[in-house]
Parts: sequence; structure tokens; C-alpha cells
Amino acid sequence: MKLTALLLLLTVVEKLNTFIANSTKRHAAFVETQKAINPGQRPLELQKLSDTRWTCRENALKTIRKVLPAAMQYLEDLRKCEPPDLAAGDAKILLRSINFEFLLCLEITTPVFLETSVTSNALQQKDLDLAAAYTVVDVVLRRVQELRTDEQFTEIFMKATTAAEALDIEIPEQIPGQGRRRKVPEKFKYSSTSANEDHHVLTLEDLTDPAQWKNIDQGLNTVHSLCEFYGFQGEEIHLKTELRVFHGTYTSCVASGALLPRALWQFGNMVSCAQPGTSALKYNDYGCWCGFGGTGAPIDEVDACCKVHDNCYKSSRKAPGCTALADLPYVLAYDFTCSNEAVTCSASNNKCQAAVCECDRVAAHCFARSTYNPENKNLDSKVLCVN
Repeated sequence: MKLTALLLLLTVVEKLNTFIANSTKRHAAFVETQKAINPGQRPLELQKLSDTRWTCRENALKTIRKVLPAAMQYLEDLRKCEPPDLAAGDAKILLRSINFEFLLCLEITTPVFLETSVTSNALQQKDLDLAAAYTVVDVVLRRVQELRTDEQFTEIFMKATTAAEALDIEIPEQIPGQGRRRKVPEKFKYSSTSANEDHHVLTLEDLTDPAQWKNIDQGLNTVHSLCEFYGFQGEEIHLKTELRVFHGTYTSCVASGALLPRALWQFGNMVSCAQPGTSALKYNDYGCWCGFGGTGAPIDEVDACCKVHDNCYKSSRKAPGCTALADLPYVLAYDFTCSNEAVTCSASNNKCQAAVCECDRVAAHCFARSTYNPENKNLDSKVLCVN
């Protein structure tokens, strides 16, 4: 995408916000248009762009994607209204600016600003050390490189095409910016496309085999559970971005032998404090709630401890100022002490750390006073843990 196309996108977004927000009459009419197109949904306010804040740019572009049908409908109504409105000319100019290239730039740019916004929030955490900061930035750079691949561009182009069809915008025969001939990557120049003994070609029977889709279903269910757990049902793409940054950061830390993030085994240390000689791994995949996520009714006292622990984590994420990537309960490091099989959370923890520490402390002592049943380990959750 050329720089001029990006500048044009941001200019149109800013002008559209100014055109609607600076007039009480036009703003009210735009809100009514949203209500007519999306009955039952809360109308959204167009967001201002900022020259310095990544989050403001991300919010502005995400909002435009959501309200663009209503915005175009309002501009069209304003252009055709009788008697003619004084702003009809400006509405016509804005409508002409919203073409397929605008949609394509919007689909390309929004994920980039989403990545940089998440990174910006992570880098502003006071307790983030320099090594972790470098790792977070490196993860995002790799993600931006992935967005430049042919596969990602095809996906983005299809999203823009779908949006254009829904908005009755003409789709060009030639992809904008793709007029020049693309070079064939060196690794494909001399490679054979025929199958060999190490290459298995999937047949129709293979593709219809449920076993082929087992891992995919598990992955989708995991993402859905994450969204429900952290309360992001309406912002799944934001959660996926946070998790991608966290996953890349965690993988790099483990590979380098770093001690971050400590939070992943702090809870285990608490369990060992309350029950000397006991590994926290014995509680993983226990019952219906011990492990990540959970469904159904707890099968015993230990399982009930895990359900309370999950709900406690959910509550910690809803506290004001505790919604950033670095404040995820599984990532957030905190301080505690252990004495005579009793865990005490440190007074030096901030409110987010204190909340997560208390969740883990209560769960560790709950495990210690509950009876563990080995038969409840690795149960078939699909059969025994149904809501």
C-alpha cells in the first residue's frame, strides 16, 4: 500500500468525523440512521484521530468499519434531500472518496494499528523490563511481516470485496497497486509440484473425516472460551491480538531461559506452600473446572475450588485499570510470602496484582483443605461436564 493511499484514508476518516461531529443536527441524524439500519444496537460515536496516540487511531478505524454502512446511507440521504441541504456538496465529495481503494486500505491498515496499539499499551507498563520490551516489539514486527504475505493479502482483499458488495461499491478488475508483474520466489523456481512418498495428498474421504478437524475445533473452542472468560465477546479480534503478542513473548522468554513471566508458576508455588511436596500439576485437567476454562457443575470440593478461582480471575479483569495485556491473570507477576504452610500476599502489590494474588491464595488453601480424588483426573468433559 502506497503512503499516499494511507494518507488519503486517514484524511477521509478525519473529514467524515469532522463533518458529522461538528454539527449537532447532522450528528443527531447520523445516530437515527444507525438506529434504523441496526435496530436494537447502541449507536456508535465516530472517534477522532490522533497524531501521537496509537489507541485513538485504532479506535477511529475500528469504529469506521462498524458504522460505514450507516455513514454512507446518511451521506446519500443528505445528498438527495429536498429542499437541498447546504452540506449536500460536502456529502457528495465524501461519498466519492469512499471507493474500493478506501475499503482495501481500511482492511489493510486496521489490523496494523490494532497490533501497534496492543504493543503500545504493553510497553507503557511500569514493571516491564528492557528485555521483555524488546521481545514484545520483535513479536509485533514478525506479525507485520506476516501481514505482507500473499495469503494474508488474499484474505484482506476478500474482506474488502465483501464489504464493497454490501455497500454497492464498484470492484475494479485489477487489484489496486498490483499492476506490475510479481516475481516468483527463488524457492519455487526449480521445485517439483509432483507428489512424493513424503507428501500425502488429501482425498475427499480425508477431508470429511471428523478426525481431520478435531484440532481445528479445539482451537476454535479455545478462542471462544478465552473470549467468554475475559469478557471480550464483542471484541474477539482484540483479544486474539493480545493473545498473539503474549504467546510470542512467552515463547521467546522460555526459549531464552528468562524468568518472565513469573506468574505462570507463582500459583504453583502457592500450592506447594500450602501442601509441601505437592505439585500443582496434579490439579491440571481435574474435574470440570481445573485447567483452562470450565463448564457444567463442579464434581467435588476440589473442582469447586477451581470454579471459584476462575470466577475470581474474571472479576479481577473487570476492575478499572486492570484490563491491559500485562494485567492478564496468567501473566501478571506479584509478590507473596510463605510461612508455616500459609500464603500471604505482599502489601507492596498494586491493586491488579493484589486481586490476582488473592485469587491464587484462596485457591491454594482451598485445595489444601479439600479431598483429592485421582479418579476425577482427565475426565471426558464433553460427557461429564455438560451445562
